[in-house]
Amino acid sequence: MPILSFSTHRDFVSWLIWSLVVISMLLMRGSTLPDVGSGGFPTDVWQSTFDPVPWFGRRLRLQWYAAWWKIRRWANQWKRWPVLVIRLWSCHNLAQVIQVLTRKQLVRHLSALPILVALLSRLRVREIINHYCPTRSPIDNGTVALVLVLNRLMAPRPLYKVVDWLATTLVAEHLGVSRFKFNDDRLGRTLDALAEQLPAIWADIQQQTLLRYKIDLSVLFYDLTALIMTGNYADSGLVDYGFAHNTPSDDPKVKLGLLASQDGGLPLLFQPWSGRTADKATVQTNMHNLRQFLQQNGWKPSQVLVVGDCANLNSELACAYQAANLRYLAGLGKLEKVHKDLILAPGDQSFKQMPLTDQTDPDGYWGVPCQVPFTFRRPHAVASRPCGALWSHAAGLTSNTQTRFAKAPDCAASDPL
Repeated sequence: MPILSFSTHRDFVSWLIWSLVVISMLLMRGSTLPDVGSGGFPTDVWQSTFDPVPWFGRRLRLQWYAAWWKIRRWANQWKRWPVLVIRLWSCHNLAQVIQVLTRKQLVRHLSALPILVALLSRLRVREIINHYCPTRSPIDNGTVALVLVLNRLMAPRPLYKVVDWLATTLVAEHLGVSRFKFNDDRLGRTLDALAEQLPAIWADIQQQTLLRYKIDLSVLFYDLTALIMTGNYADSGLVDYGFAHNTPSDDPKVKLGLLASQDGGLPLLFQPWSGRTADKATVQTNMHNLRQFLQQNGWKPSQVLVVGDCANLNSELACAYQAANLRYLAGLGKLEKVHKDLILAPGDQSFKQMPLTDQTDPDGYWGVPCQVPFTFRRPHAVASRPCGALWSHAAGLTSNTQTRFAKAPDCAASDPL
């Protein structure tokens, strides 16, 4: 229910409007109007031929308009300060403060780009790619590949969005090429050219890395990972269904075997495999490629320790590692009954008598040296290799969850099987 009736409410609004008019007239009393020719504001006010209030003449209208114009100008001048204070209050760093206080600025993100550009230049990535993938285009493939590498390391984007990423960086200015030249068609053609020469390009860049940074190859890590694929790959020899840890078995996948160095985490050798390939089926191929790689870089196999997991070790592979004069470090699974008995043989007291570190608290480690036999049977031949190993036990674990690790074959070289 309204407090005021309709007629009373209308009268109240009318008196309020006329009160504002009277107050404005009193405030403008004695003031002079701006000159019409000064350009301050227009004085040609339209007036209807039908004027309901004849005594509200032209001069009074001009006075009202002049007052309103001054109020608006004063409000426009002062409203900027509260807005500026609010924007400055919301700033979190000096860069945002500068952005608020400047009317026009050019923003470019550097991040790690200066370091990456210098690193790629030192490795001669651009020159190596241009050597293997020459082109008559004014923009060489090495320059395009450099942009792709920087984008992949800094802020991965689809090919058609690389141009937008370049607009936020100084890469195009550094290369002296317009960012619009790096469209998705040009990037795709460069990737096609690189695919044909990828092994040679990778070998040269890898050689530059090993020489310039003197990478230590005494400890290497080998393992496989699975890449889930989507789409139709009916003609592919790699995309297939198979088992891989932490990936659904009902998704097609590609497996990638990777050998990396402990020093710097540098990827050295990689090999794509079909999704249905078992991990153990890749080890001897990696072993063969590794021996060639070490020979090219002046390393002996006996100087290298390959670290992996128990999924890449069985009796056949243990004998193959020893025959190749390579050392291997991995956890020992219960491959045979003799291995199971060997794992369960040492007790807690045996471990505590031989600490591996100076820590004797629950965070310490203990070990028991032993010999681990591996027997591999072939048709018409039987090979047996006793390999040195070290059982270690992490303290603080219950007897039901004891974890022991095997340090694999540290054996002298022997004849091939």
